[in-house]
Amino acid sequence: EYTCMILSDLQNHLMTFVSAMLQGSISVSMSIYQTPFCFVCCHLTSGEKDGNLTKRNADVEEILRRTIFNPVHRVSMPKGIHDHEKIIWFGDLNYRINLSYERTHELISRQEWDLLFDNDQVI
Repeated sequence: EYTCMILSDLQNHLMTFVSAMLQGSISVSMSIYQTPFCFVCCHLTSGEKDGNLTKRNADVEEILRRTIFNPVHRVSMPKGIHDHEKIIWFGDLNYRINLSYERTHELISRQEWDLLFDNDQVI
């Protein structure tokens, strides 16, 4: 019952809902309280071998380049991912910490967060 009340209230403020699908990703564009949101769910290249990070980053670039919500751009509707105020990426992103398993756990146990962040592929 509580969820239905939230959804019915939110429905009054939920504008355009558009989705775009590419191989390995689906993106949803919507406006909530006049704020354009984009949700991107994707599965990026996995693996720890040389070149896999480059492939993951290339996957992201392709998703950004090829995702088009509205081919005929209108003032009130975002055309691409970067045209939104809020962008949320989730899914199996496969980014890693560029350290061995043992070294990573050692840094965690010593709470050396800066060294972990320095080796994080996402940052």
